[in-house]
Amino acid sequence: MQMCCTKVEEGFLLLYTFEQEGGALSLKMVIPEEEEIQSISGVYWPAFIYENEMQDLFGVKIKHIVLNYGGHFFKVSQKTPWNPKDTGKEAE
Repeated sequence: MQMCCTKVEEGFLLLYTFEQEGGALSLKMVIPEEEEIQSISGVYWPAFIYENEMQDLFGVKIKHIVLNYGGHFFKVSQKTPWNPKDTGKEAE
């Protein structure tokens, strides 16, 4: 399984990929930046790593993460460094 995020004009593009019995299923969604999503870590516990990463580096709002570091999973020099809106560097 993997999860990834990137900033897009409409908000965030999230990609989740699940593997079972040799097959893979990918789910892609775009959510508005202000939207809060439900954690999947209650179903797939290791997802807390990806979810904390998306929260810290991009500013994705995720509720009910089983192990939520509250913005302190990574030690970064600025809040949400991979979100151009928060860094003052607009995406080109």
